Amino acid sequence: CVYVNKHGNPGPHLDRKLLLQLPDHFGPGPVNTVLQHAVQACVDCAFQPKALLMAGKSSE
Repeated sequence: CVYVNKHGNPGPHLDRKLLLQLPDHFGPGPVNTVLQHAVQACVDCAFQPKALLMAGKSSE
């Protein structure tokens, strides 16, 4: 399972109101499916999804 911390600071890219609507966790299930759902949910909560993905890419 992937658990969602809804009480932390979501940072500049995520909408807190949308984040609070997410389930408390994703899974159980196959790792690739659970991870895909969790990442997609985060992208769906972004003000600008492209900016969120670029921020993740630049932190590598």
